[in-house]
Amino acid sequence: MTNPPDPTGDGRPILQPVSAGSSGNIFLLAPDLVVKLGHLGWPHHVEHEHKVYEALGPHPRIVEYLGTWNDINRSAVLRYHPRGCLRQVLQRAADNEVPVPRRKWAVQLAEALVFIHSKGVVHGDINASNVLVTDHDDVLLCDFAGAALNGEPPVVACYEIRHFRPRSSDDEWVSRSEADDLFALGSLLFELYTGEKPFKDKEENEVEKLYKRGIFADTSRIPAEVEALINGCWTEKYTNALELLQDVSHLATS
Repeated sequence: MTNPPDPTGDGRPILQPVSAGSSGNIFLLAPDLVVKLGHLGWPHHVEHEHKVYEALGPHPRIVEYLGTWNDINRSAVLRYHPRGCLRQVLQRAADNEVPVPRRKWAVQLAEALVFIHSKGVVHGDINASNVLVTDHDDVLLCDFAGAALNGEPPVVACYEIRHFRPRSSDDEWVSRSEADDLFALGSLLFELYTGEKPFKDKEENEVEKLYKRGIFADTSRIPAEVEALINGCWTEKYTNALELLQDVSHLATS
């Protein structure tokens, strides 16, 4: 990508901050473009991320990736979606009592998982802050810094404990599998339909202990058909994302 406009005339592009994260910071390049710059101390996080984007290629359920910026390896140029992440959109919708297309988004999230898994990618950090919402009310998966590619362990462990599949041994902590993404999607669907994270009032260490005992958040206030999907994700009923998509697809027409 070329330099953004240089209004100062001294060769230093002015980049407007958009957001900050554990793997890098996001800056505005143009009205419809942002660049993610990895932290100087951990440049390999974003270097790995653009390898994942290149392996995935374009897809309507994945944020559009347009290469590196100025040949900087720790950068990734992405399509900008100013509505923000799904968590922000859900909060604004709740504050303003605006309905959201939950069934449509549930289907699209499952479609995203089917696609990335078909490309040998496990996201590893599925949650509502890593899903963007477009102006056309579509959702896009983003932030692949913690993804596993072709069976290799991720370069950085990124996850929210409420979206993290319980482990039976310490060795499992360094690996990521499709089962992890499916479990995390169950927690994401819970947030999509309730506006809250699972066990929102409990400490993370307590949530981890409950998960290990097979105790999950109460889903009784969620429509029965969605409740079954969420519990299926949490209890590993689904062996792959395509099975989940087949069940989720019935939501769109029911």
